[in-house]
Amino acid sequence: MILKINEDYRITTDSICIILEKKRVIQKNTKNHKAGDEVYDTIGYYGEFEHAYRAMVKHGLLTSDLEGLGAILNWIKRTNREIKESLSKASIDCLRRENERLVAEVERLKKREGKA
Repeated sequence: MILKINEDYRITTDSICIILEKKRVIQKNTKNHKAGDEVYDTIGYYGEFEHAYRAMVKHGLLTSDLEGLGAILNWIKRTNREIKESLSKASIDCLRRENERLVAEVERLKKREGKA
């Protein structure tokens, strides 16, 4: 699963854990990438989504150049909104896929019953 949170961060999963990643743009051509390619660097591995989201907020704050309490609070509010929106979109996508699977199953059963 890949869950894009915003333009900078995404969460991926494997069979064991939840992985927080941050986007980086390649500056110079390398053996594996050309300048301008977007790649994701791993920030950390987590057992719970909540821990990954907290780490994203902490990492974002620690690596930002925000100055002043107002700027920090606005960034936190925006980030929380982005997290909620990404979770909502992920839920909708999951429900859509499940609905498509169920519709296909109903169609399969109808065809099978028609042949019987």
